[in-house]
Amino acid sequence: MRGTKKIINIYKAVSLILLNTMLLLIFLNLFLQLLIVIFEDRDPKGSMRFGMEALKEVYPNLSEKDILTLGHETWYAQEYKYEPFTQFARNAQKGEFLNIHEEGFRHIQDQCSYPINKSNYNIFLFGGSTAFGYGVRDNETIPSRLQHRLRNSYNFTSVCVYNFGRGAYFSIQEGILLQNLIRKNQIPDISIHVDLLNDYFFPDSQPKFTSQLSDYMAGKNKVISALSELPITRIIVYLFSRDSSLAKGEKDLTETTKRYFINKKIIESISQGFGINAYFVVQPIPLYKYNLSNHIIYSKYPNTLDAEMNSKLGYKILREQYENLNFKDRKNIIWLADMQENKSENLYVDSVHYNPAFSDEIADEIAKNIKGAIHHKQNAGK
Repeated sequence: MRGTKKIINIYKAVSLILLNTMLLLIFLNLFLQLLIVIFEDRDPKGSMRFGMEALKEVYPNLSEKDILTLGHETWYAQEYKYEPFTQFARNAQKGEFLNIHEEGFRHIQDQCSYPINKSNYNIFLFGGSTAFGYGVRDNETIPSRLQHRLRNSYNFTSVCVYNFGRGAYFSIQEGILLQNLIRKNQIPDISIHVDLLNDYFFPDSQPKFTSQLSDYMAGKNKVISALSELPITRIIVYLFSRDSSLAKGEKDLTETTKRYFINKKIIESISQGFGINAYFVVQPIPLYKYNLSNHIIYSKYPNTLDAEMNSKLGYKILREQYENLNFKDRKNIIWLADMQENKSENLYVDSVHYNPAFSDEIADEIAKNIKGAIHHKQNAGK
C-alpha cells in the first residue's frame, strides 16, 4: 500500500507541476502576444529604422508628417498575395503617396486606363523595388518620370507607361510576369527591364518565399511551423536571430551573371514573337562607381550595405561579360551603371532605393535610348 500511495503522490506532484507549467506557458504567450500587438507597429521597418533625423536629410522637401506617411505606405502597409508562376505579388493598395492597382502595377502620374488601349503606345516597365519606387511617391518613380519625359520632352503624347516593378523581383520573375500579361492579351509595344541589384541579392535565382513554399509542399516541419507561430518563439527568434550571409564568391557570381544573360535571351525571344521591343537596363547601384561619402544613410549606418556585397563583385564580373558581348546582344542593353561615377550628391532615400531626383535622371537616360524605337513605330503607321 505504501508503495502505491507513494506512486500516487508522485503522480499528483508531477501532474501539478505539468499543469502549472502549461498554465504558465499559456498566460506567458497571451501576455507576449499582447506586447507584440502593442509594439509590432512600432518596430521600425525599411527606411524608418534609420530615424527621423537622418530621414529629414534624405527628404529635405518633405514634412515630418509626410515622411512618416510615405514610410508607412511603403513598408508597413505592404501585404502579399500568392500569384501563379511568379510566386507572389503585392496586394492592391490605396494611399496618399502610394497606390497599387488590383492588376499589380503601381500608379504613376496621369495614369492611363487598364486594360491597355492598343491605340496608345504602351510601355511596361519591370524590375524590383527600385523600379517600383520604394521610398518615393507615385509621381516620383522611374516609370512615372519616364512617361513625363517622353510626353513633354519628345512630344510622344500617346505614350502610356505602366509600373510593373515589384519588390524582391529579379529577371526570371519579370520574364514570367511578362508572359502572364501576354496571356491576358496585355501586350506592350516596349518592355523595359531594370535589373541586376536583385539578381545578385538572390544569386541562386530562388524567389523570396521559395523556402516556405517548398516546406509546405513537402509537408515538412509541421510541428516546427506551428511552434514558430507562438509569441514566445517569435520573440526569441527576433532577439537572437542574425541575418544569414548570402555572400558568394567569384565562381558563383559568374554563374549568376551568365544566368542573367540567359534570362535576357528568353525575354527577347518571347518579346520578338509578339512584336515587343525589349530593353534591358543595367541599373546604378551604390557599390559600383559611386562615392559613398555622398550617401547620407551609409555615412550614418556603414553596415547598411552589408547585404548587398554580392553586387560589388557581381558588377565587376558583369562589366567583363558585357564587354565580351557582340553588337547584336548589346544593342538593346541600356548601361546606366556608370552614371553616378562623378556625382557629388546623395542619390538614395535609404540603402539602395533612388531618391526622386535620381529617379528622374534614370528615366531621362532610358527615354533617350528608346525614343528612336517609338518614333520609328509611330511613323510606321501605328
